[in-house]
Amino acid sequence: MYSKIMDIINVKYLEKAPTVFHGCTVENEDGSYTILLDPNDSAERQKEALEHELEHIMKGDLQKEDVQQIEAEAHHMAQPAYDAAESNAADKAERERQRVLRSLRRKRKKIQRWLAEYEEYRKLRQDIEWTNRKRSWWGK
Repeated sequence: MYSKIMDIINVKYLEKAPTVFHGCTVENEDGSYTILLDPNDSAERQKEALEHELEHIMKGDLQKEDVQQIEAEAHHMAQPAYDAAESNAADKAERERQRVLRSLRRKRKKIQRWLAEYEEYRKLRQDIEWTNRKRSWWGK
């Protein structure tokens, strides 16, 4: 089952990861997923984070709203009572996650615009080449 889902998953490292970050999953517009991992974590911690994020995908957690409840369920425990420092850290991590998501969306749109411009240029180039061939056939 993991082999099929890995066909639609990209794994990337988030170079400027927040301090409480180990991994997060983003659902892409095309239905695929991108898992972001902290490159500063050990290989074992990255493996754990990857497995954790894969579980979220398999369980359909990305469609749920309450992140704390999702994590509590993922760790098989009751939802913890966070103190102010943990809550602030979690809020900061969520803000950073949202900032990264916005950045990824902007970059995706930029690349889509570039591809559209390139496609326009390619079609225009084909039209010019076709016109030049027609002229050479008719001797004009």
